[in-house]
Amino acid sequence: MLISVSGHLDLCKKTGAPIVYGPSAKPEFEFIFAKDGEVFTVER
Repeated sequence: MLISVSGHLDLCKKTGAPIVYGPSAKPEFEFIFAKDGEVFTVER
């Protein structure tokens, strides 16, 4: 499942949640580089 969140930079700043992008992304901010098939656990 892919979830896209508008305002992800604000969410990251407010909650400390990491930003995750795939192998072709080149953002100008800190993020987690995800590999194909990688699984992440999401907690509350």
